[in-house]
Amino acid sequence: MDTDSFLDRYPLPPKVYYDFALKLNDKIEASYHRQVINSKLTDLDKAYATINYPRPKPHPDCLNWTFYDALLVAGVDEITAKGWEDLCNEGKYTDIRSEFSNWNQDVQQQRVKDLLAAIDEEFEPVVDLQEQIDTLKVDMKTMEGPAKKVAKAKLEQLQKEKDEKEKQNLSVFTKILSTSRTYANRFAPL
Repeated sequence: MDTDSFLDRYPLPPKVYYDFALKLNDKIEASYHRQVINSKLTDLDKAYATINYPRPKPHPDCLNWTFYDALLVAGVDEITAKGWEDLCNEGKYTDIRSEFSNWNQDVQQQRVKDLLAAIDEEFEPVVDLQEQIDTLKVDMKTMEGPAKKVAKAKLEQLQKEKDEKEKQNLSVFTKILSTSRTYANRFAPL
């Protein structure tokens, strides 16, 4: 017992605690119900559910969702899908989950390699421009008269080029990122 506690010196009746708990619970529930809950399953959601909880024959309510079709929706090639369908028919569900998990990881790693290659290929280097700008700024400190004016014009030109390349890089990066997000929505994370 904490002798310095206000509640220990002036205890409240149990009904007050009970009412407080009810009000708190109502606030929590109201907050929860204000959130928008997405209860619609995409085809990919259905495919992943079918793959992770396979059955030899589809559920009677979902005859169009065979295990093989789910694999194709998830992006598995036909030959691999046929092999995994055989595993499903044999009841080797743990093996299927393990194989699918490994496949997902391989696909993600390849995607990362592809994205890095795209970045290397499409990004314009701005490091050289920044070095030229920095060098010119240092040199301008010792310049005077017309030479300084020419250097200042050159500096503005280099800065403009750098800004344009950075803008272009941002555009490329945004495109790659949106492609990456679209792709990431199709496959499990690393």
